[in-house]
Formats: sequence, C-alpha cells, structure tokens
Amino acid sequence: MKAIMEMNVSTGGEHKPLARCRTKAQTLEKLFEIVKERSGDKKLHVAINHADVPPEAEQLRDLALSKFHCAEVYITPIMPVVTLHTGLGTRGFSWWSED
Repeated sequence: MKAIMEMNVSTGGEHKPLARCRTKAQTLEKLFEIVKERSGDKKLHVAINHADVPPEAEQLRDLALSKFHCAEVYITPIMPVVTLHTGLGTRGFSWWSED
C-alpha cells in the first residue's frame, strides 16, 4: 500500500492520511487529482523530495510539468534522519499555487 499524507496549517503540523493506493501509478493519479482539485489552473511552485531515487524524482517532475502550469520545480534529497524513518524510495511532493 502507498499512502498520500497531508501536513499543513489545517492539520496542526501533524501528518494526516488523505488516501491509500495499491500501486505507484494509482498513487500519482490520486495525488495529481488532489493537486488539481485544490489549485485549479493556477500557476504552481513545486518541491519534490526523494530518498535516494533521483530517477523517480525526475519522472515526477516531468509528470508535474506535463499536467500543470509550473512556475518552478525543485528537486532535493531527503535528509538521512527522515529517510531512517520513512525508508529508501520515499518521495515527497509539496506545492503552493499563485492567486
């Protein structure tokens, strides 16, 4: 199972599950559905974090660029202490939209 988690001001900084999917493809489809629902057609600023999977992070960037109007997309590694808790292969997708 793959989980989509949310953490922002509305959750008080705590992780809150949004969805669970069986495959990576289903997870990405659901993630992009959530992004579209919350941001509409606004210009996005995206940050992709990864735990030792640069090719998957680049694939995620390419998908985001093909589906949304992105002003910028950053890719950064997740720090080792986070990877210790989440495991190798973890990816994070954060965004904010312009008004």
